[in-house]
Amino acid sequence: MSELGCTACVRNSDCALRGLHMPLKGRCLRAFYLMGLLSSALLISNGVSAEPDFYKTQCKENNPFLHCEEIAYICQQVKSVASPIEDKPTEQEKFALKDCISADLLYAKSSDPIKARKCAYLQIEEKRLDGPFDGTPILMRVYANGEGIKPNRDLALKFACEDDGGTSAEFEGRIFDLNQLRQSGGKSRPFDYCNDITSGLMQGFCTDRDAEIEKSERDAKLAEFVSTWTEHDKQAFEKMRSIWQKYIQASEREVDQSGTGRVAFVIEHTESFEKDFVSSIFKFSHGEFPAYNDDDFIRADGELNQTYKKIQEKPGDQASWLGTVTKEDIKNAQRAWLKYRDAWIVFAKQKYPSVPAVAWKTWLTHDRVGQLKSFDESL
Repeated sequence: MSELGCTACVRNSDCALRGLHMPLKGRCLRAFYLMGLLSSALLISNGVSAEPDFYKTQCKENNPFLHCEEIAYICQQVKSVASPIEDKPTEQEKFALKDCISADLLYAKSSDPIKARKCAYLQIEEKRLDGPFDGTPILMRVYANGEGIKPNRDLALKFACEDDGGTSAEFEGRIFDLNQLRQSGGKSRPFDYCNDITSGLMQGFCTDRDAEIEKSERDAKLAEFVSTWTEHDKQAFEKMRSIWQKYIQASEREVDQSGTGRVAFVIEHTESFEKDFVSSIFKFSHGEFPAYNDDDFIRADGELNQTYKKIQEKPGDQASWLGTVTKEDIKNAQRAWLKYRDAWIVFAKQKYPSVPAVAWKTWLTHDRVGQLKSFDESL
């Protein structure tokens, strides 16, 4: 699996369904579903269109949201621009890049824009373009920003004029962004394929891509930090963390998934949990522990039970105030949270023996109360 994992996982349904890349299992499955949805809708191709003047296709129906005359003028200026042969992979490099994924090469922690560019050309040649960022999106970016190569914004713009991925508004936005970058000599904002997204579907892909990058960096820092612990501490941590991940998966069902932005909403929810988790581990390493007593826990636990009871007593199982979330979803997440809470207590007893269990229970309970109250401001 690649460092980013999910993109590769999307291309392998067996991988996604078995969840071999366990930390990203939920995200891989969501992306796999989303990829199938997008492919069936023909919203994403990310190769050079069979029609060199693809912008004309976008304007055939006189789309009122497109500035067709301006787009035509811009695209005609770069129509004859060709990719330098030396920018493409040699036959030997093609062999070395067999089955490569250009998006992973560019967006992974150990980013390699040169290999990403050559891989993108190879993917276009082989028509191996399953991912939303493979192929021309990579070439647009490296040529526009000069990543691993001298900037060639005319060529980046030509690729944008021929790219048939995304909505009409996204197509137009990329052309205008690249033209502005070209006219400013690179002084406007750097180009990224996600700069001009307008659809909830692409929002999901872009959110996932950025989350993957952040997660890779976050996990690396956490792994380096935990590597200094004793073996007993590591074992206790990993056991607790595996139970925590099951809670996160259950909690994803507590996110309203109506609307085309649902994938992004779930990813943002998970990212928030993961960031808080890692932040807490580092905070506790500096001795910043929660300080609560038995009375504090009694009050917090009472509030938790009262809040949970109010949710479960509301009429209907899938009332409008919950969106797609059902009471059963909340019940399942609550059960998973209780297991996580208890697992954290066991871990903390091993790692932070000086901190009483009631302090941890109260801290975790306050956090869960806040999550439950988010379902209804009146709670």
